[in-house]
This record gives sequence, C-alpha cells and structure tokens, in this order.
Amino acid sequence: FRRVLFRSAIVSALKTEKDAHVFGDALLALARLQHGAAERSLVEGMKHPSAFVRRQAVAGAESLARAAKPESMPQFARDLAKQAIADPDLRVRQSGISLLALSDPTACVAAPAKEFSSSEAALERATWAQSIAANDAAFAAFRAAKFPGGNGLLLGVAGQRADASLAAAMRPTWREAAKESPRDFIIAARRQRDPQL
Repeated sequence: FRRVLFRSAIVSALKTEKDAHVFGDALLALARLQHGAAERSLVEGMKHPSAFVRRQAVAGAESLARAAKPESMPQFARDLAKQAIADPDLRVRQSGISLLALSDPTACVAAPAKEFSSSEAALERATWAQSIAANDAAFAAFRAAKFPGGNGLLLGVAGQRADASLAAAMRPTWREAAKESPRDFIIAARRQRDPQL
C-alpha cells in the first residue's frame, strides 16, 4: 500500500514540480519503481531545459533497460539514448553513451567509430571506450566489427579490458599507436600483458 501511495505522490509531483533537481529525482524514482507512466515521463524529461533533468531521464531509462531482458529491450531506451548522445551537455551525452551500450550495443560501436577521432572532449572519448569495454554485448559487437574507430578507440578499450583479440588487433600498428598516444598505449599494453607489445 505504501508503494502505491509513493508512486502516486511521485506522479503528482511530476505534474506540478518546478524545481529541476526535485523533478529530475522524481523521474529517476518513478523509473526505479517501474511505474507504468515512467517511459512517457522520461521521454518528456528529455525535453526539459535543465541538463540535470535530462541526465536523470537517461539514468531512469537505463534503470528500466537494466530490468528488461536483452531480447525485450525497450525501443524507447534506444531512442532516448540516441537523443542523449546528441545533447549539448557533456554529462547528458556521457549518460547517453552508457545507455546506448546497454540498449543497442551495435549502435554503440558504430557511433564512436565515425566520431571518435573528431571528438574534442577527452572525457567523452573515454566514456565511449569505457562503455564498450564494460558491456559484454558492446564488446562483442566491437570485436565482430573488427575494432572500428582507429587506434584511439582500440587503445581506450584495451586499456580497460584484457582480451586476446584486443592484443592481436594492437600488434600490427603498435609502433604508430605508441608514437601517437604513448600514455594510452602503455596503459593498454600493461592491461593486455602481451609479450609482443
């Protein structure tokens, strides 16, 4: 009974709340409670002028997506992730990248492969690499696509996850990679522990 009242209070708050932080937290709470109005509310939250609210909407979508089975991933989560990675705010984009890795691993690999080298935000590049490395399905898509995105993305993923296929992909261009990004190469080579690197 308390849970029903709590859900009703959150839905009511979303209709009247003006404070962005309270509104954003209410969106996230509604999603974590898996309320029937959560999807619609999260989509509306992405239209809010506050980056905090949009980021909470993405976090709420990720909460719903994690509760779903991979074969029944909600389409709205994929759509919201794609909207979030185009957001003007870096924090929203970072949350969107994480959601995209969960909701559409193939798209998570394809998106940075096109834009990884042109991205000016180091934190954003790191988020792409971290999301691919941390998510088994996204990593499998990365490996199946033959490690797109150039040495930058390859080193970023290899610095976060050890796998024989990553070490093998690094070997042909290791001198070039070491020259372009010595720090990233060292981190990746240490993680891989491959004697040929």
